[in-house]
Amino acid sequence: AATATDMSLNDVFTHYIDRQYHDRFEESVRDGGVVCWVHVRDDKQHDAATAALKASGGEHVHTVDLSG
Repeated sequence: AATATDMSLNDVFTHYIDRQYHDRFEESVRDGGVVCWVHVRDDKQHDAATAALKASGGEHVHTVDLSG
């Protein structure tokens, strides 16, 4: 299971995130951290999601615009 998870994470990291975050995410996951994506439709949802993640202990909350 660990190998399958590692391969899946590598696929996600390689295909869906900027290279600048690849090493940081990989290290975070290996250290027991969690990588969580939240899709929001507007600024109100963005603010609520950011607040919820930070209130739950999120230390590295980033915003990425995937609209094009």
